[in-house]
Amino acid sequence: MAKFSENGIDWADLTAAFKGAKKISMIDGADMTLDAIANKIKGASGLIINIQHIMTDKEGSRKMHTEIIRFLESQAGKKANVIWGLHEGNKSRIMILAGW
Repeated sequence: MAKFSENGIDWADLTAAFKGAKKISMIDGADMTLDAIANKIKGASGLIINIQHIMTDKEGSRKMHTEIIRFLESQAGKKANVIWGLHEGNKSRIMILAGW
């Protein structure tokens, strides 16, 4: 199950997500569909997901982010360590570090 990092993603999160990983890739989800992102993270053993969003409807945004995280988590390996963070910005985008 994905862990939300309330205080931002830190070194402990990185080392936990990528313990034993031999390769780490960064995916900039700008202008990518979720399916395209999913294809790039298939089978990953660890994911760090950072969602930048425009805060409009707090409750609706939280629900949408949860759905996105669940979908991406389902595309990684069955025992993947998934950690995600959220912050406000001037546009919506998703950045992912994936390790195998």
